[in-house]
Amino acid sequence: MDNTGNSSTFFENRACRYYPCHTGLSEINCLFCYCPLYGLRDCPGTYTYVKTRSGARVKSCMHCDFPHRRENCGAVIRCLTGRDESGLPGLSGLQDTPEEAELRRKIQARWDGLAMPIDSLGKMEKLITQIGVIQGKEDVKLTSRALLIFAGDHGVVREGVTQTGSSVTKTVAENLAAGKGVTSILARKAGADLFVIDAGMDTPRYPCKELVTGRIVDRKVRRGTGDIAKEDAMSREECLAALAAGEALAGELKERGYDILATGEMGIGNTTPSAVLTGHFLGRKAEAVAGRGAGLGDAGLERKIQAIALSLSRIRELTDPVRVLAAAGGLEIAMMTGLYLGAARNRIPVLMDGVISQAAALTAVKICPDVRGILIPTHRSKEACGDCILAALGMDPPLHADLSLGEGSGAVMLLPMLDMALGVYEQMSRFADIGIAPYERFEETT
Repeated sequence: MDNTGNSSTFFENRACRYYPCHTGLSEINCLFCYCPLYGLRDCPGTYTYVKTRSGARVKSCMHCDFPHRRENCGAVIRCLTGRDESGLPGLSGLQDTPEEAELRRKIQARWDGLAMPIDSLGKMEKLITQIGVIQGKEDVKLTSRALLIFAGDHGVVREGVTQTGSSVTKTVAENLAAGKGVTSILARKAGADLFVIDAGMDTPRYPCKELVTGRIVDRKVRRGTGDIAKEDAMSREECLAALAAGEALAGELKERGYDILATGEMGIGNTTPSAVLTGHFLGRKAEAVAGRGAGLGDAGLERKIQAIALSLSRIRELTDPVRVLAAAGGLEIAMMTGLYLGAARNRIPVLMDGVISQAAALTAVKICPDVRGILIPTHRSKEACGDCILAALGMDPPLHADLSLGEGSGAVMLLPMLDMALGVYEQMSRFADIGIAPYERFEETT
């Protein structure tokens, strides 16, 4: 842009489109425009220069009025959510605090001092390091772990977007709680306690109110959601109740001493609201986010695309992420979103499963960007919108295994790999112990 005051675009300014990767810049793209997590539909990203009180000239979006500077992030969050998240302890989605940066350096130095080539364990080293930063200690702990499966039913099933009816949600959830489901077995093998939470199944309330294994735990907000192709999934008040229930679960698990959590879900039809949330937040069309779910044929996929398109059109003007979640989400998605928010407050790392867990994570980051710091990706989903979410969050999971079950399966499957990596971190000989000169870490120049 020249000095005449004419408007320009971010691309002409060569600013990075994918916030928050450009943390070293003094100016950033407007969160409302080109950040994938805060995108306004049809915003061309044009800006003009405005003067601050100090007389400095900074870029300001012509569509949202926020100067593009990092110190305005708190104001953006408050505008988006009506909440001030400045009280969250560290774990910034933008960059490490000085304390976190020093801890990360110490953990990395410990890795580099082990008697093996630098970065030998690749992403596993990075994940152990991230967990240590989240926990706030160099001695990483993975001893006590829990998988939470949130269950809920969806009115959009009436649009013919699934192979099976909603009654299957109840059957599978009860099977999981009884220890007979796929993920029940995987959780046992991984040494994780399994909690099955009724967030909103279309069933009478279950009698168990305590957070225990082996039974379905009642946290029901309502019996199923509305048909999001035609109406809101839930009221804002119901959505806030689900968020609060998820946050409370994170707090309770922290008090019980859990070191790491994993998330999963059970809800026939829930890939449809996940696709809608992804499409809305990232500005994607229905065709780009619709997948085949649990094996839809071509006719079923076409009905699903139509339902997603109707929902996206219905909510297109919404900008408040909580309102979007209420309008087009699911009760299990909302409660999982709350769990992520609570985990950030309590500094507990959380393993995300597939696309539904990822859609809840995207929503949580929309509500509070600091949540990104506690999220650990586990695998790539086969659903179309999974890659969109991971790219928006700037994450590259270690497992590429064509997993498509959901229910937290991919999340708990990563735990044994983390255990092995942590074993190396804790027990392997150091170069100094065996009299070998350590490898040096060089920055790549090409």
